Amino acid sequence: MRVSRRVSLALGAPLAALLGVAAVVVDSSAGQAVGADRLGRMVSAASAAADVLDRLQQERSAGIAVMSTAGPRGDFTARAAATDQTLARYRTQRAGLKGLPAGSAADLAAVDGDIARLPTLRREVLSRRSAASAVAFGYRIMAADLVAYRDSIAQSGTAPSALADQIRSAAALSQAKESVSVEEGEVLQATGHILQPAGRQQLDAARLDYTSGLGSFTSLGRTRWESLLEHTLADQQMLAAQQAEDAISQVQPGSRLIVPPRSFMRVMQHRLLLLRTVEAQVDAQLETSVQALVEQQAEQAGAVAGGMLILLLGVGIAAVRISRRLVTELQGLTQASMHVAAVLPAQIEQGIRPGQGGLSVKAASGRVRTGEVQELLLAFDGVVAIVWGLAIEQGRRREVQEANLLQLAMRIHTLRQETTARITELEEQASADELAHYFGLDSINERIGRLIRSLRTLAGDYEPGRHKAFGTLDVVRGAISQVEQYARVDLQPVGPEVAAVQVAAPVVDDLAHLLAELLDNALAFSAPDTRVVATIRPWGEGVLISVTDQGIGIPPRAREDLNRLLRTPPVDATSQMTRVGLQVVTRLAARHGVTVEIAESHPGSGRHRRADDARPARGTTVHVMVPATATVQPVECPPKPPAHIPARPRALRTPPTEPNAGPGGIPGQRAPATASASTLPRRQPRATGHTGTPQDAAPRDQGPAISAPANLTRALNASRRSGPDRSATRKEQT
Repeated sequence: MRVSRRVSLALGAPLAALLGVAAVVVDSSAGQAVGADRLGRMVSAASAAADVLDRLQQERSAGIAVMSTAGPRGDFTARAAATDQTLARYRTQRAGLKGLPAGSAADLAAVDGDIARLPTLRREVLSRRSAASAVAFGYRIMAADLVAYRDSIAQSGTAPSALADQIRSAAALSQAKESVSVEEGEVLQATGHILQPAGRQQLDAARLDYTSGLGSFTSLGRTRWESLLEHTLADQQMLAAQQAEDAISQVQPGSRLIVPPRSFMRVMQHRLLLLRTVEAQVDAQLETSVQALVEQQAEQAGAVAGGMLILLLGVGIAAVRISRRLVTELQGLTQASMHVAAVLPAQIEQGIRPGQGGLSVKAASGRVRTGEVQELLLAFDGVVAIVWGLAIEQGRRREVQEANLLQLAMRIHTLRQETTARITELEEQASADELAHYFGLDSINERIGRLIRSLRTLAGDYEPGRHKAFGTLDVVRGAISQVEQYARVDLQPVGPEVAAVQVAAPVVDDLAHLLAELLDNALAFSAPDTRVVATIRPWGEGVLISVTDQGIGIPPRAREDLNRLLRTPPVDATSQMTRVGLQVVTRLAARHGVTVEIAESHPGSGRHRRADDARPARGTTVHVMVPATATVQPVECPPKPPAHIPARPRALRTPPTEPNAGPGGIPGQRAPATASASTLPRRQPRATGHTGTPQDAAPRDQGPAISAPANLTRALNASRRSGPDRSATRKEQT
């Protein structure tokens, strides 16, 4: 484990513990703030519920009057409309209540059900189909649920004890107010009738509930609330209401209850109005207190969070200052080592010459005071010095290996020249039947020339480019001519847009060499009775040349490794001598910006294969993407090539001396007579002078792919009979 990590862990453990404590404290404070906000919304909804309760009490009195004394319906309808307006405000407050305690949520659900049944109660009042007692009972249930909700707020656990007592006090006042309304309804129902024992009990219970509610209100509420209640109820009509209640209390069961309904309703409604006045003021003060609590909790939560943040920052800064020196020096050592590790491989690849200055970790790390770190820097510098010396030695060996490769290539080239001269002499003396055998030797000699160019490529000695661009189709033909089994290669017909594209002069030889390596590999790793197909297609402003075989294919992982090597060729080609062809292709492609990629021949064949199946798909396709920078777009398209392409096309040669000569070997075209002085001279076969048959003149897009080797023999025989003197051509070449 790194020292910096150990220091971080040593300081991080107490910091993490402190952070956990801070999180708990902040969460608790934030929870209290959220609870206070929820309490505020519940109290606001309770205030709206008190308004609804007051309207329902008035509506109930009017409804009982309609059903008991055949009172006017207009008063009931007006009070019902007023109740609906109050319900609209309550619903707004109710919609904002989320995440309530179970008790409050149950009470509110009951209230919601009562409100939904309210239209049914009103229809029963107006139709007078039900008994007045049944209607009154329905209103009493609604009132009881509203009072229960007000009382449940104090039991939610979010309010402080003093505030919870005040909420209970307000709920007790609402209960006392409901008792007055119940008493009024019972009297209106019994007026003019014999007072039953049950009615007597209802009246006594209502008066008892009223007295008990006022007692709870004064004992739980604020001191000034008792004074407010006494001052508000000190009214002349309150005295009349008290006298009426005393008179009613004297009526015994079995006696007729005689009370003027309108007078009694007036004094009782006045008492309800006074109680409602006190209730409204109490609710307003409760909302103010709760809002103050919300603000206090929010400020407290912010203060706690800020304090914990400051504490954490202070501890963190102190911890950083404690470990700063050691960590800074270690980071400097790490950065210096990474810098050297990043620069050293690049310099090694570029080649390190004797006497070239080395790298130093100590110099790159800056000032270091700790003795142990200084010793570590010296040890690093010792290792770097050893690696530097090994790199110099490796560079020397690489230069020697490349020189040996180049020398070997030149020696083989000398032998090839002698072989070429000898084959030429034998061809001049050979009969028509023997000529085909000598041209087989000529083909082998041509492949030896390609091997010489491969050795020069691996040695870093590239041939100079041509002075003339060649058509893409001619370059591909030249590549086909450099492989042994050329007769198995099919060159697909191309359109005029591809035929018009020419390969730039500096790229011609290298591209033909690259394609020949790919064709040779495709032929070697596919069955002798299968075909290898070469296709040319447009690709952006360049061309895409594909070589497809029907071999066993390459496993996906191996294909990925090969593509990676094709994208990033190593500088030291001698380190990868087991893959000479791959190294040659990679270097030639990198030289001209050509992209080479290996893919499956038949992507659809792997459609039902598992993703982890490492078996190769049948066949391989290599795509060679020649960019626009390596091509030439002529102003006018050249004429279409003949439909019939001989089975053995000649290799690309250096530019000919004749004005109309093209890349070599194809009947009707002249191959160059001399080679560039800076390149390895190449074998120059005799030109045929053949101008082609009508079949040869057919458009290319209607002709077949490369085929029958008999066509090559026929063309070569014609060349021997009608061509110019071979010795003259040999002299031109030399």
